[in-house]
Amino acid sequence: LQWFRQAPITSHQLLMTAYHPLGTCHMGRDPRRSVVDPEYRVHGVQGLSVVDGSVVSGPLGVNSQLTVMAFARRAAEILHRQLEEEDT
Repeated sequence: LQWFRQAPITSHQLLMTAYHPLGTCHMGRDPRRSVVDPEYRVHGVQGLSVVDGSVVSGPLGVNSQLTVMAFARRAAEILHRQLEEEDT
C-alpha cells in the first residue's frame, strides 16, 4: 500500500479487471451471431453443448456462480426432456 500511496499514479492510469470471464460463446438463434442456441447446443456440431459462463451475454456486476448454476439446471432439464423424448 505504501508504494501505491507514493507512486505518481492517477485513477485514469488504473485498469479494472474481472475474474469472472463471461460471454465467449454467445447464445442466440442466429449461427452467424452466436455460438450456441437457446438450448445450449453448439451451432453446426451435433452432440456438443456449452453450459458455463461462456454463454452469459456479458458482465453481470456480481459473482456469476448463481447464474451459471441456473444455466446448468436449465440445461439438465432440457437434456432430461430430450432423453425422455428419445425413449418414447
